Amino acid sequence: MSYRNPRESKSRPFPWPCADCYTLTVVPTVMDYTAKVKHDGVIYELLIPSLEVPRCQTCGETYTTNAVDEQVSDALRSRLHLLTPAQIRKGIEKLGLKQQALAERLGVAPETISRWVNGALIQSRAMDNLLRLFFALPEVREALQGASQDPELGIEVDQKAKDPCPPRLAASAWRRLDVRRVISQRQEFALLRPFDPVGKN
Repeated sequence: MSYRNPRESKSRPFPWPCADCYTLTVVPTVMDYTAKVKHDGVIYELLIPSLEVPRCQTCGETYTTNAVDEQVSDALRSRLHLLTPAQIRKGIEKLGLKQQALAERLGVAPETISRWVNGALIQSRAMDNLLRLFFALPEVREALQGASQDPELGIEVDQKAKDPCPPRLAASAWRRLDVRRVISQRQEFALLRPFDPVGKN
């Protein structure tokens, strides 16, 4: 179990007292660190090699600090391929938006955007997808206008939208399906034929 040091301070010198064995032997230790993190309702186990973690040299207890938390968050973003705080900040700046304006257009609180940008909060997969679409596609930015957004947007499906499965690909898939069906039918027919030991059938 890892403890969070309630009196953590950048100026506080090591060694720290251990909350488990009460010895003054907690010092920074480079080790392979395993962390379990819950994101979108799923628990992920992350292995972070060569991470500097406060560790008790007597009982082996480890301590979580802000620096450790940041490394764990970076590892989770990398594992799940989520936008990093720097990438979100860059996208906002390239569009010339204020965080308040982006929050209104995405339908989230301004504090949420701020926490994404400073790394205090990891966005969900759904919000990560929305951020990517907003940054990448002018059509999405034009559609998502916050309070002035078209209330009818998304109620009806646009039949003119590009089919995600091109006709040639669809036809090819059906041909492969037909071939599999024919093979399956032949195999079933072969199983149903009576066995003829002298080969007359």
